[in-house]
Amino acid sequence: MTESDIRNMSLNERLRPMEILRNTLSAEDEIIESPNWHEEVLSKRKTKIDNGQANFITIDQLKQYYTHWISTSGYDRHGRWKCW
Repeated sequence: MTESDIRNMSLNERLRPMEILRNTLSAEDEIIESPNWHEEVLSKRKTKIDNGQANFITIDQLKQYYTHWISTSGYDRHGRWKCW
């Protein structure tokens, strides 16, 4: 199967294998450990919040930022390079 074949599939046809994969991974007894850098990032963010140095934005502000970013970058709304 090629990328072109996948692009021609309906959304439901593309989502179904992802659901199956998620279900099989969820059924595994093995716990996947998060990388060490995850804890470091979360710790730094929590410190900023605790010190009152964190900046938060609303969902509407995020949407506005994202819309602007997409319109000025070389990417489409799905994060794919527009030349594809």
